[in-house]
Amino acid sequence: MKILDLSAEDAHYTKTFTLESVQYLVELRWIDRMSSWYIDVSLVDGTSIARGRRVAPVGVLVWDLNSHDSASVSGGVLFATGKDRYAREDLGITGGVNVLYASRAEWDIAYPGTVPELVRITPA
Repeated sequence: MKILDLSAEDAHYTKTFTLESVQYLVELRWIDRMSSWYIDVSLVDGTSIARGRRVAPVGVLVWDLNSHDSASVSGGVLFATGKDRYAREDLGITGGVNVLYASRAEWDIAYPGTVPELVRITPA
């Protein structure tokens, strides 16, 4: 599993990540009135995978990166861990809130026999 290198330095930014040889564009924005980070994930060519998802670490926050019918995309998942209630500056820090990537093989080892969309991620 890989923790994505995210930062709370800017309230709205875009970053590119390569996961299993596929490039993804991740856009994050802090929304004050909701006191939460929101994330959009797409391929670098603009193909949308997930839009407007609240980074909700204690709840179900999992995406199958193969959900848009592209044969070039891995079947891995992105999910968040940490506190459900957090401050803007908690993104990407130990003890705060983090977004992680797991290949399907890693997911199956960590959560055997589960469907990613139905699993509750609980803090360690």
